[in-house]
Amino acid sequence: MSDSVWDSIRGIVAGAAPALGTVLGGPAGGAVGSMIAGALGVEDTPDAIHQALKSDPEAAVKLQKLQNEHERELRSMDLEARSKEYAQQNKTIRQELQSDNFYKSGWRPTIGWVLALSLGAIMGTLAYAIVKNPENAASIMSAASGVLMFMAGLLGYNAKKRSDDKAMAAGFQPKGIGDAISGAFGKK
Repeated sequence: MSDSVWDSIRGIVAGAAPALGTVLGGPAGGAVGSMIAGALGVEDTPDAIHQALKSDPEAAVKLQKLQNEHERELRSMDLEARSKEYAQQNKTIRQELQSDNFYKSGWRPTIGWVLALSLGAIMGTLAYAIVKNPENAASIMSAASGVLMFMAGLLGYNAKKRSDDKAMAAGFQPKGIGDAISGAFGKK
């Protein structure tokens, strides 16, 4: 979603009419804001709409009615905005893949090596600190656990992403955890 002047009321609108709120925060925010202002009979500004939403007890009903009347158009606006966003992301990815830089995919393995070396250094330091001051073992382990979890999570993500990249390069569509869960509970 892009930032817009309508972001200030997007959450309020989405509470009454989720599809309106979703599109209001995107590139079509101005058009949807005008539609909302027309339905509420107020000036075409976020402040005027916000005041109407606060003061008019029927505002939520009006928004729901507007959403129902323009559901297809709202979906189309949302899909168009998402398509443009995905097209831009894909363009960026293609440009990165065409880069001549030897390190374009080398940062993931580097993170793995940094994690391995860091874990070795941390574990050695922890072992030394615990042997030196056994009464502080719990606090030492507690202090190090956040760093260890963050680095391990990053390594897991990077390993999965690298595997997915290799699968896609070989012509396969990688499956995610959502595919695994839906396969386990239904579609086979």
